[in-house]
Amino acid sequence: MNGCCYGGPCELPWAVSFPPESPPWLDQMASGRLPRPAAGAALPWSLPVHPAQLYAALDAALLALLAVLFTPLARRDGEVFALVLTL
Repeated sequence: MNGCCYGGPCELPWAVSFPPESPPWLDQMASGRLPRPAAGAALPWSLPVHPAQLYAALDAALLALLAVLFTPLARRDGEVFALVLTL
């Protein structure tokens, strides 16, 4: 992930905020969702957003676990690959 894939605004307990000058912060500042700081004031962090990076990592971990658990049940070469490709 290059930092371009971040979630939309949310108020969930697991929402994440990004530091100043990060892609989500720049996007929120450019769209006017973040207030412009006063001269000399500390820059605010971004508004809370869905942690899309964590969702993707969790998805990949669950897929890997499923592949590992299915491996002993595979009867032919390529069945595990086909399962992962299908999911």
